[in-house]
This record gives sequence, structure tokens and C-alpha cells, in this order.
Amino acid sequence: MKSWLSLCAAWPVRYQEIIKVDTAQAIELARLTQPDPVLLDLNLQGHQDGLEVCQTLRSESDPFLAQVPIVMLTGQTTQADIKAALKAGANSSMGKPYNPKSLLAVVGALLARRGV
Repeated sequence: MKSWLSLCAAWPVRYQEIIKVDTAQAIELARLTQPDPVLLDLNLQGHQDGLEVCQTLRSESDPFLAQVPIVMLTGQTTQADIKAALKAGANSSMGKPYNPKSLLAVVGALLARRGV
């Protein structure tokens, strides 16, 4: 965690971290705050898993949410799991434990593509 915090401090864009455990709250919060990007765990508490949350965000009528960069973070790293995350609409899938520098590189590239 310490390396993640130091990397965030050095990153040119400041992020506000919003953590939600319940899937319904996470979706509602995404609608209200329009995050950029969404870091989503495959295994979530609530009525939906990470794949379903990803699909819900991709099917939003709000064009911002429908196109928000989504990075799936998961301990499930089989080829089938990665394919499922991408098919659900994730822009990237990273296995846990992940390298914080790699995560920041992926997020930075996705934000650059959006002009953020």
C-alpha cells in the first residue's frame, strides 16, 4: 500500500479514491460522480459480480458512463476469466497481486486515449 500511495503522490493527476463494496451503491455512485476510471474487482458483494457491474455501466444511456475506462482487478487470472472481463466491457484486466506501477501505466494510457 505504501508504494501505491507514493506513486499516486508523484502522478501528475490527482485521484480521489471512492471505495464501495455493495454493487448497487457502486453503480449509483458512478452515475452521480462520473468517475474516470473505474477500478473494479471481479468478486464483489451485492446482487451482481464485477462482470455484471461492468455490463451495467456499459449499457448506461449516459454516454460518459458507457465509455468510462474500466480496469478489472481480479485474483482469477485464467484466460477464460480475462476473456469474460473483456467481453463484459472492461478495457483491461489485471491479476492480483498487481504491480502498482503497471496499474498506473494502464490507467494513464486509458485516460490519455480519452483526452483526460
